[in-house]
Parts: sequence; C-alpha cells; structure tokens
Amino acid sequence: MVGVFDNEPSLLDSIALKLDLAKKPVGNWRSLAIKLISTGQLFKEFEAQLHSSENPTALLFRYLRKIKKFSQLTVGELKGHLENMCRRDILMALDGVQGLYLCMNY
Repeated sequence: MVGVFDNEPSLLDSIALKLDLAKKPVGNWRSLAIKLISTGQLFKEFEAQLHSSENPTALLFRYLRKIKKFSQLTVGELKGHLENMCRRDILMALDGVQGLYLCMNY
C-alpha cells in the first residue's frame, strides 16, 4: 500500500497544479481540503496559511502531513476523494505515477 507522503514528491507534484488551476467549484484544492479536513477548526487553521503566494495544494499536503490523522493517508484513499470530485484527469495521472513508483521499487 503506497502512502501519499511516502518520499515520492512526483506523486503530489503530478496533481498539485491540476487542483490549483481547477475552475470547477467541486474539483479544486479547496473542495479536496473540505472533504479531507472535516472539522471547522482544522480548516480554519489551514486557511490561515493561505495568505502565502505558495501553491495552495502544496500547502494543503504539507498541512495534512503534520496532522497524525492524515499522516498515513494512502493513495487509494486520496483516489476515493478524487473520484467523488469527478477528477478523472488526476486519477489517470496518479495511476501513471504510482505505476512508475512501483516499477522503480521492484
């Protein structure tokens, strides 16, 4: 089982730009953050970091990595959220990166 934060930066890089540029209200980094961070307090803490000019998806993943509940987030769990958001383009990118990652570790 491959974890989202398992030393494979290309996994996160492959979806960050797509989520940042998403014009759909249901398919962008904010909707993923809302799905993952279910409590209002955690979401407010995350939003407080958004004043930076940094990539918002990168900030989201960095924030999630710090929270014990999400530090073991698997690629499968992330895919489930992306499926619910109808982001097939990102799912295909994840399949390619995950396949490459598994081949490199074979």
